[in-house]
Amino acid sequence: MIIIIAQDFEKLLRTREAVQFAKMGIKAVALLFSSAFIAIAYAQTGVCTRAEAVTTIGSYYIQTSYYYTYSCGIFGWSRCGSTSYGSALQYRSDTSYNLVYECCAGYHDPAGGISCEPFCEDCDSNHTCIAPYTCICPEGWTGDNCDEGPPQNVSLNASSSMTLHLDWEGPQLDERDGSVTSYEVNCTSSFGYYHLVSVDVGLLEYDLVNLAPFSNYTCCASALTTNGHSSTVCATEETLQDIPSDVPQNVTVNNHSAYAVIIEWEPPLTPNGIITLYTIYADYNNGTSQEIDVKATDRIYKLNGLSPHQLISINISASTVIGEGPLSSTISERTSQAVFGFGSSNKQSVLVQEVFITISDGLMPGKEYCVEVAAKTSAGAGISTKITIPSFCEDCDSNHTCIAPYTCVCPEGWTGDNCDEDIDECFEGTSNCEQLCTNTNGSYFCTCYDDFSLGLDSHSCLGPPQNVSLNASSSMTLHLDWEGPQLDERDGSVTSYEVNCTSSFGYYHLVSVDVGLLEYDLVNLAPFSNYTCCASALTTNGNSSTVCATEETLQDIPSDVPQNVTVNNHSAYAVIIEWEPPLTPNGIITLYTIYADYNNGTSQEIDVKATDRIYKLNGLSPHQLISINISASTVIGEGPLSSTISERTSQAVPSEVTDFEVSALSPNELLVSWSLPEYHNGILTKYKIIVYNKVYNYTVSLFVPDTSTNVTVSDGIEPFVPYTVVVSAFTHAGEGIALSQIIFSEEGVPSVEPELILSERTDATSLHLLWEALSLEELRGFLDSYVVVFEELNTYQCLDLDPLTSQSVLVQEVFITISYGLMPGKEYCVEVAAETSAGAGISTKITIPCVQLSVDQYCSVELTELGNGDCISTTVPPPPETTTKTTADSLNVTEQSEASAHESVEVPVFALGGSAGVLALIIIIVIVATFCVALRCTRRNKKHIVQQPRSRLRDSFENDCAAVMENPLYAGVKEEKLRGLPSYDELEEMSNKCN
Repeated sequence: MIIIIAQDFEKLLRTREAVQFAKMGIKAVALLFSSAFIAIAYAQTGVCTRAEAVTTIGSYYIQTSYYYTYSCGIFGWSRCGSTSYGSALQYRSDTSYNLVYECCAGYHDPAGGISCEPFCEDCDSNHTCIAPYTCICPEGWTGDNCDEGPPQNVSLNASSSMTLHLDWEGPQLDERDGSVTSYEVNCTSSFGYYHLVSVDVGLLEYDLVNLAPFSNYTCCASALTTNGHSSTVCATEETLQDIPSDVPQNVTVNNHSAYAVIIEWEPPLTPNGIITLYTIYADYNNGTSQEIDVKATDRIYKLNGLSPHQLISINISASTVIGEGPLSSTISERTSQAVFGFGSSNKQSVLVQEVFITISDGLMPGKEYCVEVAAKTSAGAGISTKITIPSFCEDCDSNHTCIAPYTCVCPEGWTGDNCDEDIDECFEGTSNCEQLCTNTNGSYFCTCYDDFSLGLDSHSCLGPPQNVSLNASSSMTLHLDWEGPQLDERDGSVTSYEVNCTSSFGYYHLVSVDVGLLEYDLVNLAPFSNYTCCASALTTNGNSSTVCATEETLQDIPSDVPQNVTVNNHSAYAVIIEWEPPLTPNGIITLYTIYADYNNGTSQEIDVKATDRIYKLNGLSPHQLISINISASTVIGEGPLSSTISERTSQAVPSEVTDFEVSALSPNELLVSWSLPEYHNGILTKYKIIVYNKVYNYTVSLFVPDTSTNVTVSDGIEPFVPYTVVVSAFTHAGEGIALSQIIFSEEGVPSVEPELILSERTDATSLHLLWEALSLEELRGFLDSYVVVFEELNTYQCLDLDPLTSQSVLVQEVFITISYGLMPGKEYCVEVAAETSAGAGISTKITIPCVQLSVDQYCSVELTELGNGDCISTTVPPPPETTTKTTADSLNVTEQSEASAHESVEVPVFALGGSAGVLALIIIIVIVATFCVALRCTRRNKKHIVQQPRSRLRDSFENDCAAVMENPLYAGVKEEKLRGLPSYDELEEMSNKCN
């Protein structure tokens, strides 16, 4: 039972976890959707969101019950049950997500809150940040520093219908960056005109000629300076009006009746202005003609007052305020025929002098008569007026026509008692239509099959020319040929052929070809363009229908250059080249060729796919001038080159300087010299020289102009100190690669005097001196020797010694015992000075009093602790029986270890003879050594090691690690400056062993 309850409890917990997990999933999904919507809302402001998880932990109790049985009663024979209750403490964690709004990458929030703005670290005050890390110049400015202004007061004016005059003024002086080398003028129009020209810097005007009349052009001018292109300033102007250069289009003349024709047309393709009127020239082919002016808004005109079957010839022109354009081709048309019933062919004439007459003789009832009236002079009769006199029928109603006395008939096309029944001429076969007939009430009309046209008789059908063929002979020529209409399709004889050619871009050509010629060549066409040519036959019975053919001229090389070529620097090592296809490619562009002149004696031709419009030219050098031309090619060949566009890559930091040398002019001067960097990578602006020594916490920084190649550094330079010298060059892009050298300044004379530790007369004729060794810093060079000068004191004080009477001794130790040249009972003046290659330093002067020692006196032993922790004993000369003998011209010098003595312990020495004396001396030395070990001789109150002679310095370095680590020479001294000391590599190896 307990197991069952525990399992149920576990299921309960799992169920709660599942529910909790489901809630968390729902929250996460909701958060994702809300984040998406918010991200969309802030997409344009640079605000991004992210989900931040927040986890809370809570506790709760779960009540549990347990039932169990146990033995009870007498002897435990009964079973009892009991229920116990308990509670379990459970913990639950809830995770929620909060949306955090923050600026996207490339944006920052300068004001706080959610107002993110683009961030451009490299934008200076002249540029404007428009997008993350994208700086542009304000409108109207260009150049690296946005200080190159455009030309001023650009003006474009129309001089004529085909000429525009552009003039401008140069950039203002405070807007220039570099000198102006030329001006660039770029003119375009909405219908594809493009003209780019470079104008000499001395000219501030340009005339555009051979333009289209009454058309808008936009011309832009920019200044080319030594630092690049300025921005452009544009002006727009319209050329003046002119007379139309072509004729009204699609002129048609159709007969409307026997007494009128309908004339229709369209405006000229190139009106060259605003059409003010159209003029119709009508030739009646009877010696008379007429000019009819029609409003510019009309496109149709009905010409009345004609005669039946009259031939009328029409031409139309269009006019602007400037004048009248050319005439359209002549189109001839006849009015419809009419029927006159003249009855008898017998004619009678009457001559009268009046303007009226009554004819009563010779007329028959029921007959129609044709009457002509004409005026007559001695030269003959003039043009007559004709009129039909109907017959007289009393019984004819309005539906009938009287054709003879008392004879009434229905009008043509009608039948029936009341003349209200239509006669179907097409069905009865009385229409005489050659091909197609259409019946109408009281009449009919004839039509023709496709490709046939109705003749002037309105019944016959004229066939078109046969086998019309149009073929390309070159990129600018098409050949049209055809055959005449078939004989059975002719109605009348062919008088000529009419050829009409058009294109989709406005080409129109209409020509009449002699009947004996069955071909025509079209020349001066546009390459790789579609043309449609139609041919029709002109016969004595009218125009036939037309048959058309379409053909494309062959490809040619492009006639103009790629458009809108731009070259922009992308970095210090690349430029971006962009362009558009030529306006008249004259074929299918197969590739573009980029001609890159690197202005260093090398150039390159780069072929680019025809589908590309952008190219990144890599592998350039910083601040390199690159000149670009681009051409387009078809399968025929390469077109012309675009104008040269030059651009420089961005500047970069320069390479290291060359011929870098540092030399010591004196103990307090360093000469730093160099040559120009091998790669400038831009315009050099300055050099930076840093001289420092970390041990002495010394740093000097100097900036010198780019024209300098050396500098002398003297400020704070101390003798015999290792200095690190660093030189670097600068361009506008920043600091270049730095070079460094380590050099010692020249040695100087020691700066301090030796400090005497011990000076005493050991006997009447001997003098013992001990002084503290000078450090390298105090010596300011390598120790050559210590100079000890002594002279008998003849005055009350020790003054400068006379070099003629004094005696001097050179020693390389820190002590000396002078045992010759001293007189008993005399005082002596002694000077001690350190000497380097630069000379002797400040000396220590001391007066030695006179001493008279007896033979049986002896000296004590001075125990001195040296600066390097070693202990030595300075032993005064032993008793006379054991004193080492020296010659009169020699020195008795006892060597000691490399240290300075600071403390001394006096140990009495007993005069013992023979082996007992030696044994006593050994015991004393052991005691002294033991005492030194006990004191550990660790007192190190000197900052530097004791200077030793050059001959022993190498052994000291090799045997004493501490000396290696503490030696200032370890900080990178050049080997050649050590004068026989361990090299830098040897010191490094010793240091590694010590570490």
